[in-house]
Order: sequence, then structure tokens, then C-alpha cells
Amino acid sequence: MDFKNLITEFGKSAGLDQLTVTEDGTCAIRFDDRITLNIERDAVKDVTHLYVVLANAEQSLSAEKMRMMLCGNLFGHDTGGATLALDDNQREIVLCRYLDFDIPDVATLTKIIEKLAQSADQWIEKLDKATATKPQSSASKTASPFPNHFQTA
Repeated sequence: MDFKNLITEFGKSAGLDQLTVTEDGTCAIRFDDRITLNIERDAVKDVTHLYVVLANAEQSLSAEKMRMMLCGNLFGHDTGGATLALDDNQREIVLCRYLDFDIPDVATLTKIIEKLAQSADQWIEKLDKATATKPQSSASKTASPFPNHFQTA
């Protein structure tokens, strides 16, 4: 199934009969007036990008939040396999995923969208609740951030 038909069929199955793909291969789905999940097809590179803007980076960046996001990114931990990133051009924190394979059916697309939307909802909440960076002692500044990963032989 081609991308436009897949999105149309997904829209019908989700009760979003008005969901369509624009001429440039994009569409957006709004969840609970809190999350807008964007889908963009890059036909040249043969990939599909899915992403949610989580926050404005100008207002939301702190060392604690950056640390929290990097820890959440490790092996897709706490992101459902997506990636937390900073869009420096737009000054936004985004949760994004790209698919370099053809999505075989509406059920697969539904699972991918639901997982990304759920992760985005959790990250919006985490970022909202994150506290400011606390001063570290000099001992913790020099300690390895991976104490159990590296050992001498």
C-alpha cells in the first residue's frame, strides 16, 4: 500500500475521516489538545519521519533536563525506541522516529503512532516536572557516569 493510501486507511480506522496527506507528503494528528504528531514522507530518501514537538527549547533547557533526556535516549530507554532531540533551527525539543522500511499495514502504523504518542505524553509530563540542576560536589563531577560499565582487566 502506498503512503497516501495507508494514511487515508489509518484515518478511517481511527475515526479521522478528514486525515489526508498534503502535496509535500505530510500530515498531522492531534491528540487531546496536547500532542500533535507529525508524519512526513521523504520519497527521495525513501523514509518516513514521525515526530512530536515536546517543548520550546528556549524556555525548557536546563542541565537537569538535558541529562534526563540523554539518559532516556540510551538504547531507546524511556522513549519507546524513538529519539529525543533538539531542533536547533526551530529551537524545539522533539521526540522523533524515522522508518526506513515500508509500513506493511494499518495495524502496524497504528502501533507505531500509539507508541510514539504515548512516549511523547510521558516526556511532556517529565519535562514539565523536571527540577533545576542541583550543584554537584567535586567528587561527583569527576566520577565516571558509567561506574559499572568499565573495569580494568
